[in-house]
Amino acid sequence: MKTRVIGCPKTIDGDLKCKEVPTSFGFDTACKIYSEMIGNVMIDARSTGKYYHFVRLMGHAASHITLECALQTHPNITIIGEEVAAKKLTLKNVTDYIVDVICKRADLGFNYGVILIPEGLIDFIPEVQHLIAELNESLAHGVVDEGAMEKETYNYEGRCGLPTKFDATYCYALGYGAGALLHSGKTGLISSVGNLCAPVTEWTVGGTALTSLMDVERRHGKFKPVIKKAMVELEGAPFKKFTSMRDEWALKNRYISPGPIQFMGLGSDAVNHTLLLELGAHALVCMGLRMGGNSCSTGANLLSVVAFLFLPSPVIIVVS
Repeated sequence: MKTRVIGCPKTIDGDLKCKEVPTSFGFDTACKIYSEMIGNVMIDARSTGKYYHFVRLMGHAASHITLECALQTHPNITIIGEEVAAKKLTLKNVTDYIVDVICKRADLGFNYGVILIPEGLIDFIPEVQHLIAELNESLAHGVVDEGAMEKETYNYEGRCGLPTKFDATYCYALGYGAGALLHSGKTGLISSVGNLCAPVTEWTVGGTALTSLMDVERRHGKFKPVIKKAMVELEGAPFKKFTSMRDEWALKNRYISPGPIQFMGLGSDAVNHTLLLELGAHALVCMGLRMGGNSCSTGANLLSVVAFLFLPSPVIIVVS
């Protein structure tokens, strides 16, 4: 065979994954870049005390980026497209929810807040299509002064930053694996790296059949094989963690400003919450217990991460 093809899971949207391919490269970087900017907006909102910031995030149909940024920053309101679809919420339902939270916060003296909205929300609410048509008509006639409206839309800023330490290492492993597969004469596979919750030296590298990620969809009147999008799972650990905390975030200011991406020292090895939650706390605890010698601090950090991700309220863990 003269031409062999090996794929690599590339998309910041986080919607290309399965059991063998736990995440796509770029997702970790994009989410941390967006979370830094959201954290900055949160500081501004709390400092001025008089603005609500509506922040739209990339992600296409899936809401993985919005969910991850919510877990990193704790905004007052986060709309998840997949939940809207599952509950068959209308535009009025979503609007009423936002208004209710704003009114409750006003009663508490908080006339400000941060609201995250995924760009894919438009695909889940049929009325939005009609709303857009009406807005286009209004804008065309100058009825709405769009220039006077301040907006935050975080788009390609998430693609332009230096990759996180995790993404850089993950990409190296994916590329090395792809090269090894090609060298061994394989084709039609996607490079996959497993055991990502363990130290890098214990990661596993292999190949997964591209067909395991594919589905058949009707496009332009014809059935075509496509990579099936992995949407936010409402029964998954990341979404369940979010739902266990969102009522508290709505009425209390639990804002977190993560700051810029760290490339060395504390925080540089941090992995996004989505991946940690999907891989499970058990593996993290095992990793902490497995480490010996001078790795006690790492084990303690991992146990702290587990506590933050899975326990509903703040706790203090002492590891001796």
